[in-house]
Amino acid sequence: MPFRRFVIWGVERLLEWHLAMLCLLAVRFLLPVHDESYVSLNAFVAGVRETWRAGVDDARFMTDAFMNGDRLLYGWKTYVATAYVIGVHIYLQSLYLFTSLLVRRVSDGRDTLFSIAAFLVSFVIFCALNLPSHDAGSLRLALCLLIGGLVVVGLSAEFGKALNEKPVPPRNMASRSKSSRSRPATAFSIGQPEVSAVPERDAGYSVFRRKALYFRE
Repeated sequence: MPFRRFVIWGVERLLEWHLAMLCLLAVRFLLPVHDESYVSLNAFVAGVRETWRAGVDDARFMTDAFMNGDRLLYGWKTYVATAYVIGVHIYLQSLYLFTSLLVRRVSDGRDTLFSIAAFLVSFVIFCALNLPSHDAGSLRLALCLLIGGLVVVGLSAEFGKALNEKPVPPRNMASRSKSSRSRPATAFSIGQPEVSAVPERDAGYSVFRRKALYFRE
């Protein structure tokens, strides 16, 4: 793997890491925890509002009780904790960094498809290690992880593909520069039409045959 492609892979993982943190925070503050919230759309919307209010109340309590009312400090601590969960429990525990780096070596231009395949493999490993009970709450979290992970991995792979594209020079400029390099410019040839040094009637002969014809004439 070239060094430039490895750097792009690292930039992709950095972007993907932050997008995954935002998804995890959204799940924590918006996903309803009660089974009754999934009966209908109205019940789900009410459950989302209830979960949001509970999350905000919990953040307010933690801020006032332990951080002297500093909401920025609470936001920073929450973001760092989310980064730790994503980086350690998902990226390292499920071998996602290894599988994503491996598929980048063998993708051969199909980076998005192979990145999604790497995530699916890591998702199976993560579920086998962390979801042994298969209760309703864990299955909902696994489904959110699957959907959010597919979106995040697809976006980061497309971002890396855009970074990896190389600018191509225009065709006419490239052909013009190639023709100018192949034909040296001289003082006599500038402004003159291009004329072949060999007459058309002698073009099919070899070098020695053309010399013989020249001196004979």
